[in-house]
Amino acid sequence: MSQPKGMSYRSLDPEAILSTVDALTARIHRGFPNTGLGAVATELQQVSREVRNLVMWLGKPLPWVRAVVGIGLFLLLAGMVGALLKIPVSSQTPGVSDVLQGIDSGVNDVVFIGVAVFFLFTIETRVKRNRAFKSLHTLRSLAHIIDMHQLKKDPEQLSDGGAIATQEPVYTADQLARYLDHCGDMLALLSKLAALHVQQFNDGATLAVVQEVEDLAHDLLRNIWQKIVIIDRLHGNTPHL
Repeated sequence: MSQPKGMSYRSLDPEAILSTVDALTARIHRGFPNTGLGAVATELQQVSREVRNLVMWLGKPLPWVRAVVGIGLFLLLAGMVGALLKIPVSSQTPGVSDVLQGIDSGVNDVVFIGVAVFFLFTIETRVKRNRAFKSLHTLRSLAHIIDMHQLKKDPEQLSDGGAIATQEPVYTADQLARYLDHCGDMLALLSKLAALHVQQFNDGATLAVVQEVEDLAHDLLRNIWQKIVIIDRLHGNTPHL
């Protein structure tokens, strides 16, 4: 099968992820109208669009930051030149103590200049990292909210008639499995949204947080699939793959 024109399979497509989130949200609202799960899916829709916009922002240079860096480097260079011009020139041979003092002063200046240059060149990364961290914190919180919805659904509470006996809407075994399946799909999409943060932003600290969110989603997914397996085993449903 030939690859569709313009389609790349080496990177995640934010628009394709958004389309999948929209389709999943529509299925949830059809199958479980006026429920908390539908509200969470709608929130995931909004968050996915915020992530899409953030990812586009992360992949572009920040002109104002680079202007600040340029001004800072110019002022630093001007200060160095001014300091060199103020050094008194003497025809006398310097003593050992003078040489040692000069070396010590030079080392201190080099360290200061190195720290200043490092600070200036990492401003853009730190600004982007701060925005990415806030977005990933939202995804982490949303993952826990999705998990709270599935925690209330206990396969062992299914009655002999195949309906779950709780104060919430009555679900059959098949409906409960589908409900849990939707929770798993949202967690999987949430993991993809997290991965988008480092697709065009090469930052080790952000990558570490992305990995934490992906691990969290994977662990929660495993709990959901354990419940689905129990439902399939107890009630003979077709596995929801």
